[in-house]
Amino acid sequence: MSKISVGKVPVERLIVLITEHIEIYDMSNAQYHNTHHKKSIWKQIGLILECPWDACQAKWKYLRDMYRRQRKEEK
Repeated sequence: MSKISVGKVPVERLIVLITEHIEIYDMSNAQYHNTHHKKSIWKQIGLILECPWDACQAKWKYLRDMYRRQRKEEK
């Protein structure tokens, strides 16, 4: 398995695009567990950002995890 390069993903645009697709992050959304639907969305985001979709997904996971870690440390 090769390592995904996430350095060239534009973070601000990525966040804007993700906020337009609630099913990516909202577990109460009916489409949250539909992996085919979410993969399709990630591919669209990748095309828009001109980055590999899996790099966009990895960058989002990194940002989400860092946010959660920061919030946990604040408590």
